[in-house]
Amino acid sequence: MAFSIPSSKTMACRTVTEVIALIVLTYPFVHIRFFNHKEPERRGFFCDDDSIRYPLAPESITTFECFAIWAVIAIVTVGIVESFSFVVFRPLEDTAVSNQQQCKIPTLVLELYRIFAYFTLGGLFSMLIVEMSKYSIGRLRPHFYAACQPLCEGQLGLQDCCSDPMPYPDHTYITDTMYNCSNMSLPSSAKLVDRARVSFMSGHSSFSFYSAFFLVLYLQVRLCDLHAGQPSLLGQRKTNSKFFKTHYKGIRIVRPFVQFGLLALAGYVGLTRISDFKHHPGDVLTGSVFGSIIAWCMVYAVMKLPQHPRIFYTMATINSENFQPLPQYTDLVDQGRAQPSSQTSIALQPQSNTRQI
Repeated sequence: MAFSIPSSKTMACRTVTEVIALIVLTYPFVHIRFFNHKEPERRGFFCDDDSIRYPLAPESITTFECFAIWAVIAIVTVGIVESFSFVVFRPLEDTAVSNQQQCKIPTLVLELYRIFAYFTLGGLFSMLIVEMSKYSIGRLRPHFYAACQPLCEGQLGLQDCCSDPMPYPDHTYITDTMYNCSNMSLPSSAKLVDRARVSFMSGHSSFSFYSAFFLVLYLQVRLCDLHAGQPSLLGQRKTNSKFFKTHYKGIRIVRPFVQFGLLALAGYVGLTRISDFKHHPGDVLTGSVFGSIIAWCMVYAVMKLPQHPRIFYTMATINSENFQPLPQYTDLVDQGRAQPSSQTSIALQPQSNTRQI
């Protein structure tokens, strides 16, 4: 059964609804991250816990830089791949729907909107869970002692909780009611102390591995090497232009190198959080695994990219007799002129045993 392309009015209503949903999902993350005046969960510590005694150090990659880096990479990667794929594999039209009823927005724009919308949705969801875990668990960062400079009531009055003479016996768990942070005189200092209590899990690692794994899976599905005789995820009609065919093959050749580079970059971001004493190794590892799981769920369970290669049709509709290549995407022949639309409005037939590019 054919999958009908909605009208422009329907697409506009759908787009507005989805944008409102994204804004609603964005608000909890923004509120918790920037406007939440509630302190994170207060936890105690052991004086012989060396994991929280590291010095304060500047960030190698700030939060804004992390978001900006992956946003640019996603825009460039998806933009290039989709642009070439729309030339090499022409979109399809539903001949059961009249041209007056079909959406007039270019299919490439709609496909880019779909991919980036799902990418943003997964990123917002992962970061919301990360922020909730930070404030709910309240694990102390490696530089907590340097940021807080805790004071306890001892024989000499208020003194450093872990200096000689120690106010408590060795290996005593100092609860949150037994100490006060001395570095609380300025608002910026109070914010620094609060941020020193939100180590689990790493937001940088979670978002980096989410973005990297999402793009890795996207490239794997979009540029997959199908077996002979199977229909392409993007259609069977290929361009006759040697330029686009050659460059599309080039993109497929460099795909594994790009995938490795994406994962390597995500790993580097995670390692900087450890070297900068912002997170414990367990925080980075958990964030990396969590982000990767969310990316897999978005591509295969929510977006279902292998089953829904394009925004308006599924693999079940690719072989439908109602679907044909769009005339406005006809290929250029070697002489540089377009093929007549009557030659291009041909129903898709099972692919021959030639290798898919």
